[in-house]
Amino acid sequence: LFLSPSTFEVRMLPVEMTDRLIVGSRFSITPLLPYLYGSMHYFLLAVSANSAHFIEVQDGEMEGKEIPNMPHSVAEAWAGTEHEEESQTLHSTGNGSVSSSGHANAKDAKEVEHKVYLQKIEKSLHTFLREQQLPLIFVGVQEMFGVYRSLDTSGRLLEQYIHGSPEHLEAEEILSKADPIIREEAAKRIDRYIEDYGNLSGTGRTSTDLALILDAAAIG
Repeated sequence: LFLSPSTFEVRMLPVEMTDRLIVGSRFSITPLLPYLYGSMHYFLLAVSANSAHFIEVQDGEMEGKEIPNMPHSVAEAWAGTEHEEESQTLHSTGNGSVSSSGHANAKDAKEVEHKVYLQKIEKSLHTFLREQQLPLIFVGVQEMFGVYRSLDTSGRLLEQYIHGSPEHLEAEEILSKADPIIREEAAKRIDRYIEDYGNLSGTGRTSTDLALILDAAAIG
């Protein structure tokens, strides 16, 4: 809560903080900095063969988002597409008997179905993710994640993902697993910024003067 003769503002935080009262000539935001740099604003892509959901998460609140042309299941991805059933192929063993490769064909067909499904999801999300510039966490089984990671071109997909079928995970469980992933990514980002600052220090491209920094930020 921020209170002054001309201001009354209340802001919700995604974590519980120790109660404190600070009186001074300006607002104190120092205790908030660890939470501000680790902004809990990101996207989740929860995918299984039977469902696909794109979710925005901000400060612990989840909101499903509808993305144009994004399929929500393997069946929907293949709807309207001619898709011949894989038939069993019989091979002679040379001794008058035959062996079936139907299982192998069925496995290959399933992999193709899933790849096309994930390709369509990635294509539908590409532009949106590039514009939003927020991290994306994948929720799904290892096989699905591996294929999607190989297809991703947005640059927003994180290397860490939430393992398990989203159909068997509660929302609270997903958030509890996503939270440390996002915080770790934020910490890595800060480390990169500090390293960049160190490399540029003394070149005239850095400053510790807040007025100069704000002016530079204002003009991009």
